[in-house]
Amino acid sequence: MEECRNERLRKNVNETLDLLRMNYELGDRVPKRQWPRSYVRQLGLNNLYRCDLVEGWRLTYTLSFDGVGIRVDVIEVMPHQEYERRFRY
Repeated sequence: MEECRNERLRKNVNETLDLLRMNYELGDRVPKRQWPRSYVRQLGLNNLYRCDLVEGWRLTYTLSFDGVGIRVDVIEVMPHQEYERRFRY
């Protein structure tokens, strides 16, 4: 059962990444006041987005310019409860 759940999540993450390649603003912009301090310290963010995944999972990402175009950098994939805790909801 757990293997099936993991496979479904992996497939959904891959589908979401494909969609982000076509539209990098697909996700919801996270208000700056909610950015985790660890993200700011470690990554020096200037933007942060999130996408909903299956079964309440979340994918967080940031956008950067790589000299050619906009690049999507995935930060984390986490369950909803962890997302709420980290983002202070």
